[in-house]
Amino acid sequence: MAAASEKSMARVGVYAFLLIAAAFFLMPLYVMVATSLKTMDEIRVTSIFALPIRPTLDAWAAAWSSACTGLTCSGLSVGFVNSLAITIPATFLSILLGAVTGYAFAAGPANPCQAVLGVRPEHFRIAPQDRQLALPFTVNVLESMGADSVIWGQIAGQKASIRVSSELKLRPARGTDMPLGFSLSSASLFDADSGERL
Repeated sequence: MAAASEKSMARVGVYAFLLIAAAFFLMPLYVMVATSLKTMDEIRVTSIFALPIRPTLDAWAAAWSSACTGLTCSGLSVGFVNSLAITIPATFLSILLGAVTGYAFAAGPANPCQAVLGVRPEHFRIAPQDRQLALPFTVNVLESMGADSVIWGQIAGQKASIRVSSELKLRPARGTDMPLGFSLSSASLFDADSGERL
C-alpha cells in the first residue's frame, strides 16, 4: 500500500513539473499573441500578461500589408508568397523524384547472387553472451602459436578459425560453444561463384 502511495505521489510530482515547464515555455507565445491583439494605448497602459480588453486584428493586417522588412514596406505577404512559391514545388519535386527512384528499385531487374561474408581470423572477438549479433562458434582445436593462439572450430557447420592473444589465457575445451562478434567495417562480401569482392 505504501509503495503504491509513493508511486502515485511520484507521478503527481512528475505531472506538476511537466505542467510548470509547459507554462514556462508557452508563456512567450501567450505574451506575443495577447500583445498582437491589443491596441498601442492598451499595450502602454496594461501589463504584458493581461488579456486584451478590446481584441483587434489591426496589428496583424498592418504586418501583412505594410510592415517594413529591410528597405521595403510591403508587408509580410510578399515573403509568405515567396516561401510558398519555393516550398510547394520543392516538396512536389522531391516526392516525384523519390517515387521514380523507388519504382526503379522495386521494378528494376534483380540480379541476385549468392554472397559469402568474409572476416579475417584476427578480426573476430569473443562477444558477451547477451550480444544479439554474436555468432555461435563451436571449438574443435586450440593451437598455441607463440604470442597468439588459433582456435579452430565451426560456425553453423562451416569450418572457421579465430586468432586470440595468448595473454587471454583462454583454454576452451573441445565442443565448447563461444559467442563470436566482429566489426562490420572489417567484413567483406564476396560473390560465391566468382570469388570476386562485391
